[in-house]
Amino acid sequence: VKKRFFEDVFSSLVVHTNFETVKCVLIAGPGFMKDEFLEFLHREAVKRGCKDFISRKQMFVTASASTAHKQALTELLADPSVMALLENTKAVRHAQRLQEFYRLLNRTLETSTGSDKRNLTCYGPGQVATAVDVGAVASLLITDGLLRSSDTAERRRFLRLVEEVERTGGEVLTFSDQHTSGEQLNMLSGVAAILKFPIDDFLEDEEDAAGDETRKRED
Repeated sequence: VKKRFFEDVFSSLVVHTNFETVKCVLIAGPGFMKDEFLEFLHREAVKRGCKDFISRKQMFVTASASTAHKQALTELLADPSVMALLENTKAVRHAQRLQEFYRLLNRTLETSTGSDKRNLTCYGPGQVATAVDVGAVASLLITDGLLRSSDTAERRRFLRLVEEVERTGGEVLTFSDQHTSGEQLNMLSGVAAILKFPIDDFLEDEEDAAGDETRKRED
């Protein structure tokens, strides 16, 4: 059974690995199976004459994880030794930015209100749209589900945010809904931003304007 599993995984790697773009293949899991698979991979590559695998054997690396489930990806991408192996890959950049977002958010929540408070994060469509409009976004974090929304108006709204951030020199990171980091971002509505400067005053102005409009309608 294990040999068949190894063969299936190897065949999938042959079909789906683009060696022009993939910089590193991380083989992770608990116990010794990851090491057994790596040995099998090298033997099978020689047996099948897979030149790309043979010439790039150093790109296949192993790492320990507490589980073989998808949640282990979050654990792995938070491990400094793994981050060093995967430096500059897309998954690491996404994990680093999401960790930075939460670090800044937690710092804001822990800071007392007043002049010392400096909020450099926002999340949710409304807040992020305001941040984009005033040129405050350093990094936009958004899930691919929002950019593929079946609601045309919603999809265009989020595509506009992406285009505007890119136009003004900001960083845009698109998270897969299928990845644990994307699932985390979806808990924050699927869109968030790390800011160049706080936007609290702009948000307060919008709230005041909305309140005035509501009172006018009531009158």
